[in-house]
Amino acid sequence: MIDSSEAGNKNKVEHTNVACDGCDVAPIVGPRYKCSVCKDFDFCKNCEERMDHPHAFLKINDPSQNPVMMVTVLPEETEKEK
Repeated sequence: MIDSSEAGNKNKVEHTNVACDGCDVAPIVGPRYKCSVCKDFDFCKNCEERMDHPHAFLKINDPSQNPVMMVTVLPEETEKEK
């Protein structure tokens, strides 16, 4: 008999060769959260829920959804921010 936690893990996808920058778990299992600004920054589901990060994330449910390229346009600095 398979318990419900084992059955749930079989349905979760694994993001091979991707480590979480929050807790260092590798590979990320389940949704992957890729930073829309930083070149190589990813969170697992737990770290995305619990940790702060200054940029928005792209949620990737399946490795086949990983974008080839992302372009992010940030507002220019105002004189006060400089």
